[in-house]
Amino acid sequence: MLRHTSRLLGRPAAAAMVPAMAGAPGASVAARLGGDMSLLYGQHHRHDGQQHHFHRPAVVQVRCFFFGNSDDKGGDDKGGDGKGGDGKGGGGGGDPTMATVIETNADSDGQEATDADGIARVGTGDDAPRPSPLVSIPLLRRPLFPGMVQGLLLTDPATITTVSEMEGKYIGLFLRKEALLDDSVPAEVVNDVDELHSTGTLAQIHNLAPTGENSMQIFLTVHRRVDRTGLVHAGPPLNLKVHHWPHPDPVPTDDEDMIRAYSNEIVAVIRDLVKLNPLFREHAQYFTSRIDMSNPYKLADFAASLTTAEGPELQDILEEANAKERLSKALLLISKEREMSRIQQEIQQNVEEKISKQQREYFLNEQLRSIKKELGMEVDDKEALLTKFRDRVKATGDSMPEEAAKTIEDELQKLGSLEKNSAEFNTTRNYLDWLTQMPWGVTTEETFDLTKAQDILNADHAGLDEVKDRILEFIAVGKLKGGVQGKIMCLVGPPGVGKTSIGKSIANALNREFYRFSVGGLTDVAEVKGHRRTYVGAMPGKPIQCLKTTGSSNPLILIDEVDKLGRGHQGDPASALLELLDPSQNATFTDHYMDIPIDMSKALFLCTANLTDTIPGPLLDRMDVVRLSGYDLPEKVKIAEDYLIPKAFRDNGLLPPEPPTVETESVETE
Repeated sequence: MLRHTSRLLGRPAAAAMVPAMAGAPGASVAARLGGDMSLLYGQHHRHDGQQHHFHRPAVVQVRCFFFGNSDDKGGDDKGGDGKGGDGKGGGGGGDPTMATVIETNADSDGQEATDADGIARVGTGDDAPRPSPLVSIPLLRRPLFPGMVQGLLLTDPATITTVSEMEGKYIGLFLRKEALLDDSVPAEVVNDVDELHSTGTLAQIHNLAPTGENSMQIFLTVHRRVDRTGLVHAGPPLNLKVHHWPHPDPVPTDDEDMIRAYSNEIVAVIRDLVKLNPLFREHAQYFTSRIDMSNPYKLADFAASLTTAEGPELQDILEEANAKERLSKALLLISKEREMSRIQQEIQQNVEEKISKQQREYFLNEQLRSIKKELGMEVDDKEALLTKFRDRVKATGDSMPEEAAKTIEDELQKLGSLEKNSAEFNTTRNYLDWLTQMPWGVTTEETFDLTKAQDILNADHAGLDEVKDRILEFIAVGKLKGGVQGKIMCLVGPPGVGKTSIGKSIANALNREFYRFSVGGLTDVAEVKGHRRTYVGAMPGKPIQCLKTTGSSNPLILIDEVDKLGRGHQGDPASALLELLDPSQNATFTDHYMDIPIDMSKALFLCTANLTDTIPGPLLDRMDVVRLSGYDLPEKVKIAEDYLIPKAFRDNGLLPPEPPTVETESVETE
């Protein structure tokens, strides 16, 4: 059974016990320390041979591992180097087979060096034990250098089971030559020992922390370099025979200046790196207080551990035994890290400048908005929108339908509860903008003066007597009935005979607003019925846009090229026009975007076409067809003299431009 004891020796009372414990573990430990018992008594000898006592007794922490039974039975002392005395020790001759001196009480110049608790520093780094074989763990990305304190995550169940009983013991760490291709395989499992680099490090396990059902975090202190020399067991966990690197050779006299120059440059680069990247500051402060920076070997290891270099580059430094070459390689990596940190700092500064500028503009705008609001010069954007929409609703009076008024009020309450930066806020705002700009009950006063209508037709067109007579008859019937609702006139004729211009003349004769849109090649029914509001960029159809543009509920709407309607996968526009043109349905025309009934029965629809053969039958049945033939020679001469030649003169500056015609339109609210 393994029995572990720790003893503090060196205080006068404890020191007095050492001679009386002949053959006890303390004697063997003293022998391993060189046979100098003065270490245990807190004494040392000066070079002049005079004994000198410390002002404070020295302290040594000794950890002894005993093998055997816990019963105290007689037996020869077989501990230490196997040549212990004849003392009566632990059971079955169970003298200590290994005594690990953790820390020493004196540094290289013979001065006292102890921790805060009085325990001297001995047995770490190159003074650590040299066990072999070692339980070894492969590393995935980068090696660990002597002097580092590092955490390592284990995921292999067999390795976790073994390592969980090794707290305070030593393991080997070796870097893989290539990365794992299969992430499902634990990193601790190797198929061939040649998958690992031959040089690794010796590390001591200080703490074990389970992190899950099949994972464990171990915290290590890395001591020295080791070379694998043979395979004991393929594991997992891997068990390897190792050869421990000896103490580093003293620096050759010829290389002292070069090594000092390398060391100074590395220290300077580390200082620059700490200034550029604050992430290295705590790391550097922690290790510089524990590492002899004058030691070129340890300085090179420390510099390499600071970098974020790739594993092969760090492994090259780990395998290098020459101080000059190790410093040179470490300087190259740490210099690359400094340049990378400089570039990173430049990028960070550029980003911070842009963000700072945007933040400054935002704060200044917010302050300006707050000042204006306090002075009454500006109100909140949301409040301003709500006030604007409510004012529009009040301006319509009682002419707004009840359903439209209820919808607007619901949307205003919804808008007041939404954040300005939300997408739904913009959708609701646009919807309210359309609802409140509709000409609810606003119409232009119609005139049925036949004389005025005839003068307008003659002024705008030469000839076409049959067409003019048909239009005057249409107006006369409207005068008798008191309106022209429910009539759909379709002007059919070849291109260029003036179908569109006749529509404008009719609008002027009736004192109606004029709006034209073409349906030639139209395949999307949304152009007539509008888009759903859930779509990005949704808008109402052309009829609703006509009402908003003209600001009147009774415009003259010219639907051009009705014989060239298309049909595609997005619907049949001809079928959508049926609802719009049918007098029995257009009083409650429902647009997909508006989603409330809109009265289109007061609008006068006028269609144009080149042929009637391609007009859909249901549409043609609802139309009153008026055919326009071409012009004869006298009519063409008249058109040239009265219209074309004067227009050409005005376009080329030979005649003054024609003064604009100003017409006064009366608008009434029903």
